[in-house]
Formats: sequence, C-alpha cells, structure tokens
Amino acid sequence: MVRSTWSLIHDAAARTDKLTKAAAKINQPKRKAKGSTWDISYLHEYLHAGEPIDDDEDIKLITLVERTILRLRAQAGWRSGDLCGLLDCGLTWLDTPGAGAATHGVLVRLFGTKMYKKAWTPPVFFPRLADKYSQLCVYRTLKMLLSVVNSVTVEAISVPSPADASKQVQAKPLMVFAPSKAGAKRGERLHKPLAENTVAAYFRKAFLANVSGAGGKMFSELYKPHTARHAVASRLALMGVPAAKISTVTLNAAETLEKTYVLAVDLEWPVPETCVAGQALLPAKILLPYVHYASTEGKSGAACDCAKLLQQVPPS
Repeated sequence: MVRSTWSLIHDAAARTDKLTKAAAKINQPKRKAKGSTWDISYLHEYLHAGEPIDDDEDIKLITLVERTILRLRAQAGWRSGDLCGLLDCGLTWLDTPGAGAATHGVLVRLFGTKMYKKAWTPPVFFPRLADKYSQLCVYRTLKMLLSVVNSVTVEAISVPSPADASKQVQAKPLMVFAPSKAGAKRGERLHKPLAENTVAAYFRKAFLANVSGAGGKMFSELYKPHTARHAVASRLALMGVPAAKISTVTLNAAETLEKTYVLAVDLEWPVPETCVAGQALLPAKILLPYVHYASTEGKSGAACDCAKLLQQVPPS
C-alpha cells in the first residue's frame, strides 16, 4: 500500500491506486464481521488525498456542498437530515490567536435535528487545521461555502435566533442547490434547500461511489451514507471516549449511541494512544489515527504531526 502523504497528494496515479486498494481492503467479506463497522480513517485518507484547499479558490457551489457534507460526516457523523439544519446564523467564527488553547475555529449549531426538533443544538467546535491538513478542515470548507452562499440568492427561512429564542430571524440554509440550466435561462436565480435524501445522495456520489471493493462491487453497494455515523461513534469509543462525551459531537443521546451506534471497528489504522490522550477536541482526536500513520509513514519511533494538527494562530 502507498503510505507516502506526499505522493498521495502530488501523484494522481498513486492516489488512484491507493483508493482502489483501500476500498478493496474495506470491502473484503472475510474482514466484515457481523455487528462491526468500517474504519472512518479511510474517509480521512480519501479526503487528504485530494488537492490542498486554497481559501481563495473559485469553486462551484455543488462541489463546496459535497465537501462540507464529507468533512462534517468524517468528524461528527451527522445525519443527512441534521445537515439540512446547517444555517448561516448557526456559525460562530473564533479567529483570535490562542495561547495554549485552540481558539481558532468555528462553532457550529444545527437547527431542527432529529433530537432537537424546532430548536438549536448545542455548539460543536471544529478547530482550523494546519495547512498540511487543509483537505480535512471543516473551518476552511465552511468559510468558502458561506462566501459562495452569500453571493447568490437563497431561499431564506424563519427560525428562532440562536442568541435569543424569543426572537425570529431570517436564516440562509447552506445545503442548497442552484436553479437548473433551463431555469437559469428563464431568469431563475433562487437557490433552494436540499432535501434530506439529496444530502445522502451527495455523500454517496462524492465518496461511496468513488471506490470499488472486492468482487468489483462499489462501496456504495455495501454501505449506506448513514453508516458514517456508526463509524465515527465506534472509532471514538475505541479511543476510550465515553458515550456521554461522544454525544456532544454526534448530537444524539448517549443511550442511543451505546445501544445502536457503537460497534466493533474493522480496524486498519491503530490508535496512537499517547497522541490521542493529549488531544481533548473530539473532531481533532478522531483524525489522529490517520494523521499519525500518514506523517510517520508507519515507521515506529518516527516523529508525527499529531501535536501540530491544529493551526492555533490565523495565517498572516
């Protein structure tokens, strides 16, 4: 298997070969035990194999929506329906340089999820990641998506203010789609919210349908988009995170996690225990098995990037 982060990023052939091999490993029936789930680190590797994110890059709306879905699912495991509650006023940007604390990132609150119907969820903090891991960064992706959404006409909805639930505010959904080509020719400009099943389809198209497994079956034939939720919860549990703490990121009940979502993991990336113990932020902690292996190329005793994953000072 190719393990060089440099070759994965800069060598297209290496990326293609790596993804094919990784997918084949995931999907071998002999490795898939009943009551187990796939290793979420495969999604982290898939994302990191892409081109580094350029904050000033001109990217189509649909691409940014897909990127956002993949990254939020890779770090928080949010449902398709919950992602429909991603609104502009639910984002709080924290851009102050911190001394010994990750204060550079974004607080994300969702509106109207399965557990928090007609209400805002508690905030989940996603730190800005170092440039080397920009492909995994929720903060950067959301910044770019919000910029594009603010440049077009979006069908707003009325919701309680995140700051004062007694007041209503007009909010822009971030999971939106553009008018069709025919509609655009007729002068239509309004971008409308995506349906829950469309969000799931985006995840399937952007990740699951891009890899093939043993026997030639596509990953999308073997796993549903919702399994990313199992993969996130199970990986964090494997790291020793209690269900009550995991629920602060996945935004569902701890009891539900324990009964339904926490499964054995078909583990490919071992847990770097010392590095994991030193990282309190769960959206960062879950990335460490991949980051550790990618930065050391699997060499025992080699220096890793785990302690340098977060970018705590804004770039100049």
